[in-house]
Amino acid sequence: MTGLAQQADNSFPAAAYGTYKVGRSSGDSTDPVAVESAIKAALDAGYRCFDCAQFYENEKEIGEVLWKHANREEIYVISKVWTTTVYEGPEAVLKQLEQSLKDLQIGYVDLYLIHWPVPGKHVEAYKALQGFVGPDKKIRRLGLSNYTVLDYQELMSAEGITVTPYSNQFEVNPWLYRKKTISFFQQAGLKLQAYRPFADGRLLREENAPEEIKKIVAAHPGKTTAQVLLRWGVQKGWQVLPKSSTPSRIAENVKIFDFDLSEEEIAILDGLGKQEEYETAFKKNYEKCIVRDTPVAGSMTGKVPRWFDEED
Repeated sequence: MTGLAQQADNSFPAAAYGTYKVGRSSGDSTDPVAVESAIKAALDAGYRCFDCAQFYENEKEIGEVLWKHANREEIYVISKVWTTTVYEGPEAVLKQLEQSLKDLQIGYVDLYLIHWPVPGKHVEAYKALQGFVGPDKKIRRLGLSNYTVLDYQELMSAEGITVTPYSNQFEVNPWLYRKKTISFFQQAGLKLQAYRPFADGRLLREENAPEEIKKIVAAHPGKTTAQVLLRWGVQKGWQVLPKSSTPSRIAENVKIFDFDLSEEEIAILDGLGKQEEYETAFKKNYEKCIVRDTPVAGSMTGKVPRWFDEED
C-alpha cells in the first residue's frame, strides 16, 4: 500500500504500527494469541513497520509470530532501550540490545532509540551504541525518543559523538503541537516520529473532539477523525504511530494515503494546541519519565530549569 512501506525518500515508512500494550490488556503477562491476532491484522492492513520497545514487554511474543507471516527484508523494525537500562550504564545497554535482537528473532534492528534521556546517563548510553551502527551492523540507524531540544544539544555537544541521530520520537497531536521543538528538529535534519496522534484516544471521542476537527472530517466524506489526524501528520512530513489491537481500527488507521487536507485545514489543526496539554501530557510526563523506574524516580519533578518551547 502506497506510503506504508516508505516515504518519498525511499527510506523511512510513513506509518508504523505501535505495539505498546499489544497482548497485554489483562494482568502482567503477555497473551501470545492476542499478539498474533494484532500483528497479523497489521500486516494484512499493509503495515511494514513495527514500533517495539524493551518497556512494552512483548518483544519475545512479537518475534515469535511476526516471521510466521512476513519476511525480514520487507519489515522495518524499531526498538528502544528503557530508562532502567540506560541508568545502569553502557554495559547494560549493549546487553539489552542483544536481548531485543534475540527476542525479536532478528540479526539487526532498523532503528534503535534511547527511550528517554535519563539525566547524566543518556549520553554515555548513546556513545556505547555508536559502534554498532552501520549498513552491515546490528543497528542500521540510531535515534532518540522524547528528547527535548536541550537534551539534544547536550548530546551533540558531548565529546565522542560520531553518529548523528536519525530521528526523534515524541508525542504530537493537535492538542500537543510544540511548534518550536518540531521546527528545530526538522531543521536539524532529524526525522520526526509522532506517537499518541489521538491524545490517548481523547480526540476521537465525540464529546472531546473540537468543532474545528469535526468540520474538517465532515468535509472529507468517508473519512474518520482518526484518518484526518493521521493524514495531518503525514502531510507535515512525520512518521505517524497509531496503535490499536482491534482489526477494524488497525485497517482504518492505514487508509490515509488516498486524500489530502487543504493548507487551510492543516493550519486549523496546527492552531488547536492547549496549554493544559502542554503542562500535563508534556512537562509533567517528561519530568516523571526521564527517571521512571530508576533508583531516582520522582527526583526531577519541578527540577527542569528550562523549557525550549517557552523561550523567546
